[in-house]
Amino acid sequence: MTNPELPYRELFESNPHPMWVYDIGSLRFLAVNGAALRCYGWSREEFLGMTIADIRAPEERRALREAVAATPRGYNRSGVWRHRDKGGRAVLVEIASHTLPFEGHDARLVVAYDVTEREHLAAARAEAEAALRLSEERFRLVARATSDAIYDWDLRTDAIWWNDEARVLFGESIAPGDEPSGRRSGADWKARIHPDDRERVVNGIESVIRGSGNAWSDEYRYRRSDGTYAIVADRAFVLREEEGRPTRVVGGMTDLTEKRTLEAQFLRAQRMESIGTLAGGIAHDLNNTLAPILMSIDLMREHVTSPAGLELLAMIEQSTQRGAQLVREVLTFARGVEGDRIRIPTEEVARDLERIAADEFPPGVHLRLDMPAGLWPLLGDPAQLRQVLRNLCANACDAMSDGGEMSVVGSNVRLDAAAAALIPDATAGNYVRLSFRDTGAGMPPRVLDRVFEPFFTTKSVGRGTGLGLPIVQAIVRSHGGFIVARSTPGEGSVFDVHLPAFADGRDVEAPQRRPSGPGAAGGTVLLVDDEPNILAFASRLLERRGFKVISASTGDDAIAAAGKTAGRIVLVITDLLMPGTDGHAVIREVRRIAPEMPVIAMSGLDARDVVDRDPSKHAVPGSAPIHLMKPFTAAQLDAAVRRALV
Repeated sequence: MTNPELPYRELFESNPHPMWVYDIGSLRFLAVNGAALRCYGWSREEFLGMTIADIRAPEERRALREAVAATPRGYNRSGVWRHRDKGGRAVLVEIASHTLPFEGHDARLVVAYDVTEREHLAAARAEAEAALRLSEERFRLVARATSDAIYDWDLRTDAIWWNDEARVLFGESIAPGDEPSGRRSGADWKARIHPDDRERVVNGIESVIRGSGNAWSDEYRYRRSDGTYAIVADRAFVLREEEGRPTRVVGGMTDLTEKRTLEAQFLRAQRMESIGTLAGGIAHDLNNTLAPILMSIDLMREHVTSPAGLELLAMIEQSTQRGAQLVREVLTFARGVEGDRIRIPTEEVARDLERIAADEFPPGVHLRLDMPAGLWPLLGDPAQLRQVLRNLCANACDAMSDGGEMSVVGSNVRLDAAAAALIPDATAGNYVRLSFRDTGAGMPPRVLDRVFEPFFTTKSVGRGTGLGLPIVQAIVRSHGGFIVARSTPGEGSVFDVHLPAFADGRDVEAPQRRPSGPGAAGGTVLLVDDEPNILAFASRLLERRGFKVISASTGDDAIAAAGKTAGRIVLVITDLLMPGTDGHAVIREVRRIAPEMPVIAMSGLDARDVVDRDPSKHAVPGSAPIHLMKPFTAAQLDAAVRRALV
């Protein structure tokens, strides 16, 4: 008959991590494994003539004796200890230990973990779990020393013993010492594996059990008692009788759910950042392409008088404006949004929702508002928040194609630091929560997980760009808020929008009036842009308004022209993003020559985005340039010129 302790003694001896047993009273070593001999350099005979103080750094020996004296009986896990090997080399380890009787001694079993190789921690724990099975009782005591779920599966009876940590990980509420209810058999373990993983996992471990191998590992989803699934890494070792017949499987399951969730969030953030960078670059080029088209339409209207021709120009303008709006939406997602932050009463939000429902809700979809008295006012940009309301309402209406009810419930929320740490994008503070709930079909988890990804949509071709919800998230984030989406198939969806509350007495910056600059219509304008078509059309528009135009296609040419004609120039209009010497350098040089020179800055990106790329762009002397976003119409150019020359 096989000695039942033999497998555990063999595991103790063959474990790759140093293990030893020492007498608590004398601190003398009673047993060491081969890994300890290899790690520390002393022979087994030398070890057995030493105490555990002999492997500590001299300055820590007093602290060691005090720690041993103060350590309660049972399981203990210490911090980092500095050991030394026979040659004096420092070895940093963490110690896991448990008291147990050993050959008549009041002893403690120790496992030493090398903390310099933390990336191998999972494998180290799995190996340590296998090594700590010196006997049935010792195995159960040592199993309490780990945060993993440790199990012992008797293949002859199909019964599984689990440690207490397994009950914690998987939500079992059982008195210590009881067998875990509902997890007493291998059949139940198999039933809790996610259906999509079950065949692979079961076939894998059964193949090892039927074969001649001993080690098995896999990663899969395991159902908790509340019905949710944990992502676990499972490692096991098959114990066999001398003739090779498998008798037991001992192993450990590590909960990787939080780790995998963080990895997924990190990868999603990387993907979103990459998409944002790409979208910003494309948007800049598209705006430069659309700008000449819009300006040419205004010029062509002066020559086209037929109704058919004017109708055609209107169609071209409408299509171009739609393209420009799409580009603005892409930029809103890619770069976020800024704006004036003012106090917004929640009553105004309610009125906006009622107007949206009256003007845009399809027949059969109804709005229910629950905005109780006492709601804090919001701090935000009214136009941007209206876009949030409109996009969320449109999303809800699309989800209720057969009709239904959309409810919006307002509430005040105070988040402390601990609560905010559990929510992505959240920080501690006071928020007004607007919960948008629809009675639509709801979303499965695979769709819910991607609702804020740009260009992702479940709608048919032509019914959506997939930018509505990403723009909502971008605006909410730019306001210092956050949004949480929840949905259950068949029960509708909820979007909880949290926006910062306006604090009484908060110093909110009002838009500042730009100082007026010199000059008047009929003066000379320095126009700078590296796009030939924009330069040509903008020059023609300015000339038709009575200005003389000096055109420059590079920053260096513009600076040279400014130096020669500084006394005649009344206005500078320059692109910001140009190869070589950019618009910011042009503005700085012009302002050096004429400090009060009015400037209009053009860009295919928002001016704030250009500055974000290089914070030094803030260092432009004089009054702030007026920003003109490409593409722009002749009327928008005229308005910017009038503002600059007031």
